[in-house]
This record gives sequence, C-alpha cells and structure tokens, in this order.
Amino acid sequence: MALLKSYTCKSCGGVLNFDEDQEIFACPFCGEEFNYTDFHRDELLSQAARCLKELRYDTAKEKYNTLLSDNPQDFEALRGMVLVHGRICSLDELDSPENIRDCDFPAAVRASFDAKETADGSSEAGYFERLINLFGIGREFRDKTADALDKSEKARKKYKAAAESEKKSQERLKDTGNSIGIGIAMFFGGILGTIIFAMEFNITWLVPAALLAFGVIALIILGVFLIRRHKVRYTLYNVPKPSEYVTAGHIIQDFLSEEAVEIKRRYIEELELLKKDDPASNGYTPPKAKKKSSANNPFIDITKTVNCAKCGGQLKLVEDKGLFECKFCGVAYGASLFFNNPLEKADEAVIRGDYVEADQRFSHVLMTDPESFDALLGRILCAGKWKKIEDICLSKTILPAVSKNLKDRTGEAVDHAVSEDRLFFVTLSDMVDVLIENVRNEQNLKRCDNVLRSAASNAEIHMNGNSASGESKALKSEINKQIEKYSDIKYELLLKFDSLKNSLRNEMNRHSR
Repeated sequence: MALLKSYTCKSCGGVLNFDEDQEIFACPFCGEEFNYTDFHRDELLSQAARCLKELRYDTAKEKYNTLLSDNPQDFEALRGMVLVHGRICSLDELDSPENIRDCDFPAAVRASFDAKETADGSSEAGYFERLINLFGIGREFRDKTADALDKSEKARKKYKAAAESEKKSQERLKDTGNSIGIGIAMFFGGILGTIIFAMEFNITWLVPAALLAFGVIALIILGVFLIRRHKVRYTLYNVPKPSEYVTAGHIIQDFLSEEAVEIKRRYIEELELLKKDDPASNGYTPPKAKKKSSANNPFIDITKTVNCAKCGGQLKLVEDKGLFECKFCGVAYGASLFFNNPLEKADEAVIRGDYVEADQRFSHVLMTDPESFDALLGRILCAGKWKKIEDICLSKTILPAVSKNLKDRTGEAVDHAVSEDRLFFVTLSDMVDVLIENVRNEQNLKRCDNVLRSAASNAEIHMNGNSASGESKALKSEINKQIEKYSDIKYELLLKFDSLKNSLRNEMNRHSR
C-alpha cells in the first residue's frame, strides 16, 4: 500500500508531506534530506529481528533488502543479512559456539565477505572480518565435538530415565504412606492378639516367638525398600546433572576434550573482540541515501500551478529538491504528489477501500486542478465511503460528521465545477439532501414505533375488564396517523431518490462521452 503521511523534520521540526514514490526529498527549511527508511528504519529492523526469532528467514530478508536498497552500507541491515543466510535466529546465538552448531557456515561466511566488501573503506569492514574468523572457529568447534555431543545425548537420556524412575519411586512412597500405617497397626494388633492368646492358654513361649517372627519380616521388607531406593538414587546421581546443560543439542562440559575446550576459549576471546568492535553499540548512525542527480530528476523543466490546500496560496516549485513550498503557511509538498497521474493512485486507493489516502490524493489533484470532475466526485464518494455512484443507496443511519462532509463537498463541487459539470453536482447535492432527509424520516418512524409499543404496554397495565382506556386509544390513533404520514414521506423520498440516481447515470454517461 502506498504511504502518504505528514511527517516532521527530525532536525528543525518543519512540516514534511511525504510520499513513498519520492524516495528522497529535502526539508525546505533546513535542507536536511530524508527518505522512506529514515522514518521507518527502526520499525523495519524490529520487524526483521522478530521474523528471525520466528525462523521466517525469507520475510526477514525482505525487510533487510528494503533497508539496503536505500542505504547499501547500512551496517545493521548487512549484519542481519549475514544472520539470515547463516540461518541464525538472533545475534545472541553467537554467545556460545554450541548455539550455532546447526548454522549454515559456508553461507554465513559468504554473506560476511559480501558485507565486508560493501563496507570496504569504513570502520564496519573490520567487524565483518572478525565475524568471518568467529564462524571459522565455530565450525572447527562443531567438527571437534561430534563425539562429545553423542555422549551428551546418551547421558541426557540416561539421566531422564533415572529421573523418571526416581519420580515414580517418590510417588509410590507417597501412595504407600497409608499402607505403611495400616501395616504398623496390623503389626501391633497381631502382637497384642498373640499376647492375649498366650495368656488365655498359658503359652509363655508364644509371645517372644511372635515378636521375633514379626520383627524379621519387617526388617526384610524395610531392607528391600531401602536397597531399591538406594539403587535408583545411585543411578540418578552418577550421571551429569541438568544444571550442566540447557537443552538437547548442548554439550555437557565433562565430555569435552582438551582440544575442544581450547577451541571454545579461542571462540570466546574472538567474540569479546567482536562485541568491542560492534558499531551498533558505539553510537552507530546509518549513512544517508545519496541524492539523485539532477539529470534523473523527473520534475526539472516541469511547470505547474499548485495552490496550497491549507491557506490557498500559490506554491513554488524548488526543482533541485523536488518540492513545492508554501511561503505563507510553511507547508512543503513532494512534487511527486502532483505528477505521474495522481488520479490513478487515488483510484487505486479507492479500490483498496483506503478512503483516507484516496481523499488526500484527490485533494492534491484539486490543488493543481480545482475544476477536476473526477477529484471533486472522488472526495464526495470518499466522504460516504462509496466506491462508485451505484453504491449510493438510502440508509437508515448516517453519522452527523458524514452528513456534514457530504454537504460541504457537494457544495464545493457545485461552486468549482465547470459549467457543463455543474448540473451533475447539483443533482448529486439534491441526492445527498434526500439521503439526509430519509435518515430523519427513519428516526421519526422509529420514534413513533417506540411510542406505540409503550402505549400498548401501558394499556395492558390499565386494562379494565376487556376494554382499554379512551386516552390510550386516542394516543394509538394519533401515532398511527403519524406513522402513516412518515411512511408516505418514505415512499416519496424513495421515488425521488430513484429519479435523481437515474439522472446521475445519464449525466455520467454524457460525461464519459
């Protein structure tokens, strides 16, 4: 979608009317030059970074290409392209060689070389030189740690199995708590029963024998439980702990060889130097887009009278800036707003349903041609959010602001249109009057209907036998008369609207010829 907005100069605060088709233009007050990415660079960088994190590399590449198309030496966009080609989801991934094990190292190195050549002669070139070295060390680390990664994955699975076993043991211990209580109660109950039985039959040896038997059984059960629990804990605590790694794919440090540890140390040292030389963290400012030569300026030698939409004063064309400046109210407009068929851009905006942009573009057409039939009609259609005359229809509601805009714009069209077009806009103005009158009539009908319903409700409350009060009947009769009156008006308005619409069709056909 085309961009058509008013911006403020970042240097002096002057009003800039910016159109993306201009690409580059200068502030008429301080001479500072701007382009599309000057206003949206941070937004584009943020969107690209989000796309990288979501692994939408193609979309991120488009964002960075948009920045590089205007500023080929934009450091952050060049670095972003390196991340895109390397399939690296964020700059933070470079903090450890383990994070970039799945990086496309050849593509990342090629992109870094391209960025270095683009930034040749600037301080950013050294950064990409270090980035190439970092990728080289990262690739060396990946090749030397394949066995360590395999061992780490096996240890990870072993720990996971042991942890799950420990968890199940803990759950069984918790679930058997009540069973242990019941077992203890049965143990002491059995001893008490044995004592009573021995005393009843005077069997003195039965008590110590029962105590011995129950004690041996309890010790055996406790020993089996403790041995099994110790075995699970032994397995769990003799494998690497979760604190030594983060997720699958990371290497547990115990399995790293001395050579791999040395490579990782070199990587960290190179990373520190890379961060130290990072231009983005040292007050980096992207280079300005180069100004187009006057030979390629499409506005040179073009003369056109443009009147300011704000104050009505005549604007002056500043050819080298591609601007129309108002010396009275201080507004500046990009020259591309008034050339290369601006009506076509307005019509495209109408087709998209972007009535705000279309209205602005029609207004710019009227600044150069106040009698333009298409622009005058376009602004009226935009006010009603209609794409064409055929879309205009009777409605029960129209916002007051819309009604006012329609009245103002049809009146403006009648005043400014050429004589052969004036009848069309007079007819359209009459149609707008019918639309507004129809809304008022619909509101009256709705009000009468509400009163009639309220009267019917009150009549039910005041029923006396089978007959309603005379006052209620009189009210209903009066309301029905009003409804009949407004219904007749509605029918008349419908006939008048259809007649006016047919007249508009005929006028449109005449105008198209």
